[in-house]
Amino acid sequence: MDAYLSPRTSSPVLVGRQAELDRIVAAVLDPPAVVLVEGEAGIGKSRLLRELAAELGGRPVLTGHCRGREQFPYGPVLEALAALGPLLPAPAALNPVTGALRPLVPELDSFLPPAPGAPAEAGVRRHQTFRAVRGLLDAAGKVVLLIEDLHHADERSRELLGFLAEDPPPRLSLVGTYRRHDCPLGLPLGVAVRPVAGVAVTRVALRPLTPAQTRVLASTYLGGEPVDLDFAARLHERTAGIPLLVVETVRAMGTGSARPDGLAVPDVVREAVAERLAGLPHAAVALVRAAAVAGVSVPEAGLAEIAGLELADAGPALVAALAAGAVVETTAGRYGFRHALDRQAVYAGVAGPD
Repeated sequence: MDAYLSPRTSSPVLVGRQAELDRIVAAVLDPPAVVLVEGEAGIGKSRLLRELAAELGGRPVLTGHCRGREQFPYGPVLEALAALGPLLPAPAALNPVTGALRPLVPELDSFLPPAPGAPAEAGVRRHQTFRAVRGLLDAAGKVVLLIEDLHHADERSRELLGFLAEDPPPRLSLVGTYRRHDCPLGLPLGVAVRPVAGVAVTRVALRPLTPAQTRVLASTYLGGEPVDLDFAARLHERTAGIPLLVVETVRAMGTGSARPDGLAVPDVVREAVAERLAGLPHAAVALVRAAAVAGVSVPEAGLAEIAGLELADAGPALVAALAAGAVVETTAGRYGFRHALDRQAVYAGVAGPD
């Protein structure tokens, strides 16, 4: 799921995403299809896909989640397949190769044919598993396989999903979400998707809300209360139009603050920033903290000076910080933060003078 998403931070109405939703629904209802939904953390990928499920007229949606910590081979796909049993024909009607999934998806044990012999060679066993998954999805009819957070997928899951994306069963719609800057080379499946003829690939990029959409979202979350233009402008500036941050900020105002810029950093942002920094080398962390101290966008040389780094060390550190999304290039050759909350969270962790 999108980082930090929880039920309390979800708007009851989808705002600023109708065009994207319409594109995804149209693609999914015309299988075989592959749909890739890209967007940064908090942009509303999971929220959009919940709305998608409600628009499909009862078409089964099998959902799996890629997890950043406890990865295991094929995990998100096997998670999704566990709910497939009631959609399958009798075991005798299934391709015998599907029995290879018995030890991997025990929930389907009574729905599958006997397990075939396991090939001795690892590559052949892997191909058998791929064929079994494809065969099972083929037998299930018109279904949607929805895999969230492909940027966290393990290598084996990427290979399996790539296999399905290149030649999906005729009635399958495969939908995946991901964060581009967290994917190897920006590729959610590890390789470019080049499906066989007749398979459409739809790519949908979710962008931040506009100030007007931010105003609508804030008003919606507040139960329809009017939101004035000045407040909406400050809210948009603080959150960069990221829906999760808009809702978190408005929710936090229930504690009594009337100004978005007077609020503490939400825990979800603080924890995300800390996690991002934890994965960076020391020099990159120093550079990110230097950007927070600067408070405005500055060139690489300026960051190096504030951080006390040699320019030769600052270059690789900046590349690492940019790759992790810890800082962004705000204008050509100048670097800062995606939004004020990120900068505030980093700044809070900067030690003061002794």
